[in-house]
Amino acid sequence: MDSTWFEINVMILSIMLGIFLIVGIATGILIYKIAKETRALIQQTMNVADQAEKLATNFAKSAAPLAFVKFLYNLRKDKKNEKS
Repeated sequence: MDSTWFEINVMILSIMLGIFLIVGIATGILIYKIAKETRALIQQTMNVADQAEKLATNFAKSAAPLAFVKFLYNLRKDKKNEKS
């Protein structure tokens, strides 16, 4: 009688171990895929941030000359209005 219960316990534990092993492998694969997608998303985000930084730098470089040109344009416009 003891050996029958022992065999039943071994079978139940073997089945549970197999189920947990399959679930663990599937979970590991899903975590790997999620990590891979996350890395790709982070890389794209970093590229967008780099492009935004370059755009801001270029805008900052061109803002001063544009302000000077606008100042000259306004000065010329004011002189024309004084003559009229």
